[in-house]
Amino acid sequence: MEIIKKMPISRLGYLRVEESPYILAINDTAIPPIIRAAEAMGASNLVAKNFTTTDTNINLVSI
Repeated sequence: MEIIKKMPISRLGYLRVEESPYILAINDTAIPPIIRAAEAMGASNLVAKNFTTTDTNINLVSI
């Protein structure tokens, strides 16, 4: 795996990608807007420190 883009979490909703990311990793707690943004991007997996909800079809991985 390689890092494709590193950016502030506040810009996640504005990120446009050509291909759906396999993994989206954040160094923070995944709150519902972050999970929704990952879903909208078509991410298969979301990696975060914690999750405030698990109501998603994306695989959630806590670090």
